[in-house]
Amino acid sequence: MAGGDSIVSSTAKEYPGRFTWFFFLIGAGLNAAAVDVSIIYIGRILLGVGVGFALQFVPLYISEMAPSKLRGRLNNVFQLMIAIGIFAANLINYFSNKIKGGWGWRLSLGLAAVPAAIVLVGSVCLPDTPNSMTECGVSEEDVKKNIRRLRGAEDIHQEYHDLCECANAHEAKNNTKWLTIFQRKYRLQMLTGINVIMFYAPVLFLTLGFKNPLELAAITSLINFAATGHAFIMVDKKGRRFLFLEGGRMCSSAT
Repeated sequence: MAGGDSIVSSTAKEYPGRFTWFFFLIGAGLNAAAVDVSIIYIGRILLGVGVGFALQFVPLYISEMAPSKLRGRLNNVFQLMIAIGIFAANLINYFSNKIKGGWGWRLSLGLAAVPAAIVLVGSVCLPDTPNSMTECGVSEEDVKKNIRRLRGAEDIHQEYHDLCECANAHEAKNNTKWLTIFQRKYRLQMLTGINVIMFYAPVLFLTLGFKNPLELAAITSLINFAATGHAFIMVDKKGRRFLFLEGGRMCSSAT
């Protein structure tokens, strides 16, 4: 996923984030109406592209729009919502599997279009971030007007100055875009197996011989949600480094 996210998001500055959700809608529609495996593959690819865009755009948008004192907490809310979504998806899989007639999988895959449609409608009302406006060459007056509206203050000259400095630094920097993921410092991150556990938990449990893989997958996602909620509460008290080290110790103990 890390590679796909970075490759897909390499054009993040050139395309509006709201188009991300069309990938979800089309992918979910193809999966729900699939008549053979090839259509499902195409739908899954489109959903993967949508996930890649969303995982890059949403935290970036939050970081650029939120006041500095709320930035960390709002990004933690984003991670918490992901955990809730994973848990909800596993519950949907569990109950749709009980539908008689063999069409429950269509409902499970097609429901991905519901949150995508909600966010798509909501994203139409979202303003551009001051950072993106600055990098795209929007006039100084329009950028300052946007900052004043967002911050509710008139004295925004320092923030605008910082934005300009960041934009200039971005232009001067040699931007390798998605090739950055192949740098040494990111390689170990791509070797972690949590994505396999979360995405393919039912198959994994079934391979191990468990009779109720969907139930176990739902329980796994519930634990993930509870742990994410705990981290959300503790992050401001203990700090990110503490949580990072504790998470590493737990992962090492589990293996």
